[in-house]
Amino acid sequence: MVAWLRPRPGDWDPYLVTAGLGVLAEAREDSPEWPFEGKILARGTVQLLRLYERLAPVIGVREAVLAVLAATPMLVHPVTIDGTTLNGGTWILDRLRALFLVPPVEETDDAGASGDDQPAT
Repeated sequence: MVAWLRPRPGDWDPYLVTAGLGVLAEAREDSPEWPFEGKILARGTVQLLRLYERLAPVIGVREAVLAVLAATPMLVHPVTIDGTTLNGGTWILDRLRALFLVPPVEETDDAGASGDDQPAT
């Protein structure tokens, strides 16, 4: 995800990530369906928010968000959700991916169209 976001600074809003982490922290903390897993996920999102808060003044908002996204898979405490066990960081990163409009199909179509416009050699 970082590899996709880094070269496209105008295609995403870094403040969506911090807002998304805030929502995830609050929603999971009070989750009645996952009392234990919800607390683990909320703790992980708060840790990521704290990392962002420490990095942003030093390296900038966009770079701090990229660092947080890169660090998210390091949250390795397992959680079981709907019978599936995965790392908390994986679950959080999956939710954060939903914040971005990652258009692989459109990019492929654009690349194909621009490739057709090129003269054959």
